[in-house]
Amino acid sequence: MERLCASVLAHSDGQTAIDIAWVPRDAASYKSLMDSLITVLSDELPALPLYIPQEIFRDFTGLSESELPEMLEKRLLRIRRVILFIRPDISSDTIFKAITWMAENVDTGFSLPDVTKHCYLNRYYFSSLFHEATGIRYCDYAKIMKVERAKILLTGPSRKQTVAIAATLGFRDPQYFSDMFREVTGVRPAKYQYDVEDDLKNYLPRLAKKKETCLQEGAAAEN
Repeated sequence: MERLCASVLAHSDGQTAIDIAWVPRDAASYKSLMDSLITVLSDELPALPLYIPQEIFRDFTGLSESELPEMLEKRLLRIRRVILFIRPDISSDTIFKAITWMAENVDTGFSLPDVTKHCYLNRYYFSSLFHEATGIRYCDYAKIMKVERAKILLTGPSRKQTVAIAATLGFRDPQYFSDMFREVTGVRPAKYQYDVEDDLKNYLPRLAKKKETCLQEGAAAEN
């Protein structure tokens, strides 16, 4: 587990392969590994659970032996990308701490004055320092962070509606929040929620149908 944690936490482009060859190749072992990994990583990164999508916790049941490692690595890389966003590999300690604070306090609906107060900097210097350290404007980074959090609130176990999520994330106007969400994702919050829920609902039936098709093709090939 320590080796896997170190690999997932490694700062990279977020795409480098993760060594999972040592993990027993069965659905139960993979599910247990994912649950343990999230628990361990969350102890080190308290903000992590706020940004982990629901599909990460799906059961591995129904996947073939060849599909299991591919799905596990895909989920691990997804977690790594989340970590790289909430704990970026940047040289500025001030901005690193600012982003960590933003990630952990996203549900307070923070604004730029809140962040600069935390950093003891004026907004103009902070904005300049932020862009220099990350290559992204503060407003764009905060926008993406809040949208990523909104995705979880829309589709997690305690699903919320757009108006409630907008208020949680500090938007007085739900329509403005909805427009911003569509700007980042390409769809409105309600459509995103529907699509994810539909995908989750049909996940296991799709796997069962795929397995049945493979068995039929195998039988046909033998004949």
